Amino acid sequence: MEYNYILEKSNKKENSNLKTIILTAVITTFLTAITQFFLEKNHLSNEQDYWKKRYNIEQVKDVNNVRFNLIKEISEGILQLEFQAKEIKIQNAFVKYSNSKEEIEKLSKLTINYQKDLYRITSKMEIASIYFDKDVDKLLSNLGNALTENYEHNYIKSSIQGPHLPEFDLDFNTIEKLPKIKKQAFEEMLKNMQKDLDENSK
Repeated sequence: MEYNYILEKSNKKENSNLKTIILTAVITTFLTAITQFFLEKNHLSNEQDYWKKRYNIEQVKDVNNVRFNLIKEISEGILQLEFQAKEIKIQNAFVKYSNSKEEIEKLSKLTINYQKDLYRITSKMEIASIYFDKDVDKLLSNLGNALTENYEHNYIKSSIQGPHLPEFDLDFNTIEKLPKIKKQAFEEMLKNMQKDLDENSK
């Protein structure tokens, strides 16, 4: 009888231990599964964030390549227009005194080419205003005004002693305002590019 009691007690203890083991195993499995789920989710989330960031950076780089090409094309175009404006002013002075058909035709061709190139640059500036922010847009507008002013305006130089043509008293060089505004516009454009890259690299 005592033996049965001990056996019964031992069986209860084993059952209790078995229940504890099973419960521990179930809890461990459950916790492992949850931990693994969250680790996987976190890993996937990090991976998605990485690819999203990388995609954004690639997009910004592509946009910045277009922006950089626009800056380059506008800069080269402005230099060309500065040279053409100087050429037109000098040719105009010749025409006033020579009044030859050849010189007038040459002036007409120079003026037509200048206008074509001006429209081309104006078009590129309009495209650039889409790719950059409002500050750049305002500076590009100022740059366009400075180009027009450079074409239309001359500064008077001091007179040369002796006989001379008054038209050649004019300074045919680029007005000071144009390179300053050009520099401001391009600096602001480059700031825009860097800002977008920095924001998407965070």
